[in-house]
Amino acid sequence: MQRPVEPRQYVSIRYSERLMDVGAAASVGSAADTYDDAMTEGLRDTFKAEPIEHQGPWRDADQVERAVTQWVGWYTTERLH
Repeated sequence: MQRPVEPRQYVSIRYSERLMDVGAAASVGSAADTYDDAMTEGLRDTFKAEPIEHQGPWRDADQVERAVTQWVGWYTTERLH
């Protein structure tokens, strides 16, 4: 006996069909990961190493939020590219 199809599977099926219609290839990882995009993966690893691991330990979420905001500002406007 086959399981009923979940609503999100219908979206996935339609998405796949549409990609085939236009001759495109999907480049999608699983939900909430960045493993399919090397550039994003590199940024994620840099972020984890610089503000998260080197500046801790953290007292609370507000402190982490401030540090992240400062790091993103520095990363996008001041760092050497």
